[in-house]
Amino acid sequence: MGLDDTSGISNTFATSSELPKYKLDRSDSIEIENGNRAYRVIALRNFDGVTTPGQKGGYVESERNLSQSGEAWVYDNAVVSGNAVVSGGARVMHRAEVSGDARVSGMTQVSGTAVVTDHAEVTDHASIVQNAHVSGKAKISGYGCVSTDGRVSGNAEVGEEQLVAGEEISGNTKIYGDILHTRDFKP
Repeated sequence: MGLDDTSGISNTFATSSELPKYKLDRSDSIEIENGNRAYRVIALRNFDGVTTPGQKGGYVESERNLSQSGEAWVYDNAVVSGNAVVSGGARVMHRAEVSGDARVSGMTQVSGTAVVTDHAEVTDHASIVQNAHVSGKAKISGYGCVSTDGRVSGNAEVGEEQLVAGEEISGNTKIYGDILHTRDFKP
């Protein structure tokens, strides 16, 4: 399949006149959980001021994982799988993983070896970086950041400009306002 061949690409775009922004390269895949495969994405058009036609991105299990509209993109060797969805202007980079029924949207970034899974939601301008892990029904929003081995799970919420680094936040904990949660964190 050549770069100009858009057969097999979903027709669910923001408007009927909008062209698809990527296709799946079925010749470049990796094995993921349960023997399933994820396929490298290839840009078909400019869409975020950085990505150009022909540029290779990361891996998605299927087209349901990465919106064809907006500026969302999966870079490098990052993987999005299961029923997870990356949309808006979100960026999943490096070796990060987004899986399960997770939602990553807005102007968020998931990078490094970070993991977002289960029913977790990352929105607004939030960042999940380095070796952070967000799971369960956790919600990271605003300019919230989970970094440096931070763990957020359960129904926990982190928002505004909060940083969780090297700590575990779980249960029904909600962290907003002027609180910094960190253990041995050195910026």
